[in-house]
Parts: sequence; structure tokens; C-alpha cells
Amino acid sequence: MNQETTSSVHAPEFSAGNVDRFLDRLDEKVRRSPREAILIAFLAGALLQVFAVRHVLLTVARLALSLATPILFFFTAWRLFQIGDADGSLSRFFGLRKQ
Repeated sequence: MNQETTSSVHAPEFSAGNVDRFLDRLDEKVRRSPREAILIAFLAGALLQVFAVRHVLLTVARLALSLATPILFFFTAWRLFQIGDADGSLSRFFGLRKQ
């Protein structure tokens, strides 16, 4: 086996060589049919305008911020329970048996 064959077997999917080959194929496709490439670019732009990406990102950020406090509260409570349960005192309090 030559070096190229052995290295491509273990190469990650997004290596520099793979990305370069993909961009070369994409460039060749655009050169063959520029109208199709322009149409796809306009459609992509229109879809981005219609779906209002900025609004979606702001909504996701607001949701994440509103859920951060309850998630941190429950995580902290769970960790405190685990720390306090190390000697078994909390298990007796909650009626659980340590196994």
C-alpha cells in the first residue's frame, strides 16, 4: 500500500485534504452551471429571510437563560444530597436503604 491509501483510511472526515477536494468539486460544479449556483444562493438567502434566523436565535437564548436557574438549582440539590448521603444519614432521613 502506498502512503496516500494508508493515511486516508485513518484520516478524519474533515481533514484539510478532504475539505480541499470538496471545495474543488464544488468550484467545478459552479463553473459548469453558474445559473444553478446563483439560483441556490438566492433561494438560501430568501429562506434565511423568511425564517428570521435572528429571531430564532434570540428565542433559543432566552429559553436557555430562563431554564438555567432551575437546572442549576436541581443539579446543586442533587450534588448536596450525594455529598450528604456519603455517611448514610440522609438515606435514613428519607427512608432509603444503602446497598
